[in-house]
Parts: sequence; structure tokens; C-alpha cells
Amino acid sequence: MGMFANSLFTRMSNANPGVKYGYLKGGFEIVGDHKQAHEARKVYEYYNNLVDEIKLEAVVDGSAAVGSEEPFGVYYNIRHTREIERESGGFGRYLQNQNNTTGWSYNYGRPTENYRDKFEEIVREACGEQFEVLSVTFQSEDVNSRAVKEYGWRITPYAYVLMKARGPEVDKIPSVRLDLDFLDTSGYAVLPIESAVVPIDAGETTDEPRPFRDLRITQTLDERQADEGKLILEIKATAQGIVPDLEEVLEVKSAGFDVVETEDQGVSISRFDPESKENVVVSERLWMLTFSAEEGLRELPEAFAFATPQTEMAEMLFQRFDDADLAAVEATILLQQEYGEVDHSAVWIWSGIGMLALAIAVVAVLVFRKRPADVTSDSRFAMPGQVTPFTIIGLLKQIERNNGLSPEGLSELTESINRIERYYFFENDGAEPNLEHIAADWILKAR
Repeated sequence: MGMFANSLFTRMSNANPGVKYGYLKGGFEIVGDHKQAHEARKVYEYYNNLVDEIKLEAVVDGSAAVGSEEPFGVYYNIRHTREIERESGGFGRYLQNQNNTTGWSYNYGRPTENYRDKFEEIVREACGEQFEVLSVTFQSEDVNSRAVKEYGWRITPYAYVLMKARGPEVDKIPSVRLDLDFLDTSGYAVLPIESAVVPIDAGETTDEPRPFRDLRITQTLDERQADEGKLILEIKATAQGIVPDLEEVLEVKSAGFDVVETEDQGVSISRFDPESKENVVVSERLWMLTFSAEEGLRELPEAFAFATPQTEMAEMLFQRFDDADLAAVEATILLQQEYGEVDHSAVWIWSGIGMLALAIAVVAVLVFRKRPADVTSDSRFAMPGQVTPFTIIGLLKQIERNNGLSPEGLSELTESINRIERYYFFENDGAEPNLEHIAADWILKAR
């Protein structure tokens, strides 16, 4: 047993760096506290201290209700003590692809490694079954650690993974491993640290978009396809966090045009924001909108209105192509080309309606200008020179006062007067009285 205990340390230099920790852990399960394993015990305790003082944490960017229709992001941070950061010289090397650099790379006595590629491969392997991993974005290698609330601990921001759940049944983000290497008395060892499983809800989506701020949008109008009847609007958005869907940030509407095609190139993470005091990424999103003129236009559109904001903006720029150059413009601009066709059928329809109305009016004038009866010159009462409700009522009241009509006749005359007054001065209901016919009829009766 003593020989075996002694060999735990002497043979460590020949062991694979990736299995040294497991090699010692299994060995001490056999030899226990044997005194011949003293040197190996010091190395094993060193490994345990490293494992206790370094963690990999996964933090969902925003709500855990991520749904399965839209992508969301996960921050991966190295959580560590101040002492371990100082002893290890920081964690910037894990943000390098050392074998791909054009110059010479030094890894402090360890073999050079493509750390970024290795971590991305681990992420895709661990998450690929339940998630579509869209991108893995890394912090800059000169990133500084940041203090946290827990005394003595700090975090070094490491990576941001953009992913989308493959279905509503997904309920957790699996554990992801990061391999760290440290020098020891036998050379160096690779110690894996793993993130905890993170519960999520892919079956529920919230009405709120993923967290974003400092939204900046540039809209560019392109009339170079006007000969095909197309007006192109490019909308480019950038923000800290994830740029939301188009309808959540802009209202697209311009008189005389319809949107016939929308091409959404999706969210892409460009980088961690080096100017922000917080650990945040910058995302981009590009939409290409194709407009065509509406059908049935009475006149061609002469101006175009850019999309208007639906949320708070940090910056909004408008520009257009002027030949091959870009020129800054206002929110509404005059178009340089013509789009669509005027619908002349409506003009002909309204012209026909107007001509018909004119013909009806002419016929009506001719009809009403005719006297319905021949009022002879020997009548006691004459037709007023100007036929109005007032003059005809005055005529009928004169007949009522000065002509000896029978009681039935007086009743009928009174009803004619009431009918004219009711229509023109009160209810204006029913058919319009024919004043000339009424007057002519009573002039003949009152001879």
C-alpha cells in the first residue's frame, strides 16, 4: 500500500492533464490518509481549492418564460474569488483561439489551445438536442472582472449564447462545461467547471419583448427598382440586448403604398458592448420591405413617409439613395419616381352619374314649369308670380276668407294649408307638396 501511495505523486507527471483530478480522487479513495501520499495530498487539496473557488454560471437574459418561437440569450460568466484570479493571472486566455493567431502565442508553460472554439463545441454538443444554438459570442480577451454583492467574489463575463428552444416541451438549459488549466508541481492539470441546470418555460411566451435599450434605427429608401414598380425600404436596428420584432418598434404606413414583402434577417449578436459599465451585448437586426402602389388610385403618390416609432428610441436616422450615394433626409420626402396607375374607371363612373343627374334636373324643370291646369283670366284669384310656400299659403288663406265654400270645401282647403305648413316648416316628412298644382286647383274651385 505504501508503494501505491507513493506512486500517486511520482506518476502524476505521466498522467493526462485532463484526468489528474480524477486520478487523485480515485487514488485517495483507496489509500485514504496514508503518510506516503503526503505530496499527492497537497496537490489534491490544491485542486479542491480551485474547484471550490471557481464556478461557471449561466444567467438567462430576461424572463425564464422564453417560448419556442423567438430566440433568447444566456450569459455565461466565470465566478471566482479575488485570490484565484490573482494567482491564475486572470482568465483572458480562455477568450483566445491561440492556435489561429498569426503571431506567436504563449500559454504560460501549457500547450496553446483554441479555447473559444472548444467552448463553443461543448455548448453545441450539450444544448443541440433541445435547442437551436444560433451563435456564441465571446467577451474581449482584455475584459476586466467585476465585483458582485457577495464579499470576496467577482465575475469575469465570458460568453453570450443566442439560442431557440426546439419545442414548447423544453423545460431546462442543460449543464455546460468549461475546461480550465492550471500549473501544478507535476506540470499542469485541466479542471472542468460546469454550470448548473437552469429551469425555463418554453411553453409560455410573454407579451413583453426580450430586454433591450439604447435602440438605434436607420431607415434607407431605395428607388432604384422603380421600373419594376418596387419601392424598397431597408430598416437596420441596433440595441443593447435583443432587438425585438418590427411591429413592436415601428409602425410602417405610407399613403398610397402597400407592403407586399417583408424580409427579416433575424437577430444577430455583434459583440459585447465595450463602452457599457454593465455586462451587455449589442445586437443587430435588418428588415427589407418592398412596397408597391395601391390599386384604384385616383392620383399617384408623390411623397413617402418613413416608419414611425412605437417605443422609445435613442436615435432615428432617415436617408435615401441618391444615385450610388446616401443622403440624409426628413421623415417625409418627395418621391423621384412614379409608382402605380391612376384608375380612370372611377372618373367615367362619376362623369356618367353627373350627366344623368343633370338630365333629370332638366326634365324636372320642364315638367314643373308647365301649368297643371289652364287658369283662365276671368278667375277671381291669380297664381302668384313667384311660387313659394309663403305665397301659396297666402293665396289659400285669401280664398278661405273671401269665398263661400261649403263646409266640406273649407275642411279640404284647411287640410291643404296644414299639409304645406307641416312639410315646409315642421316635420319635412313624406312626399313634397306640388305647390303649383295645389294653387291652380283651388283657383279653379274658387271661381
